[in-house]
Amino acid sequence: MKQKSLKQLQSQVDEFNSTYKVGDTLLLEKGSGEKQTVTVYSPATVLGGHSAVGWFEEISGCYSLDRVCS
Repeated sequence: MKQKSLKQLQSQVDEFNSTYKVGDTLLLEKGSGEKQTVTVYSPATVLGGHSAVGWFEEISGCYSLDRVCS
């Protein structure tokens, strides 16, 4: 899979943040394939210039925005 550019990552973050606000719930697909309902803890960010991530109350740390189902 090709690495996304910083511009693409920021666009993904901006789209997520315009759709979901702190306190909103959404469905996330974890690496195991399990789907989990999570609550947005903080606005999404670009992490280290290589990943667009969201911050969720039910998950320690952050999770890739590529795993957001709805």
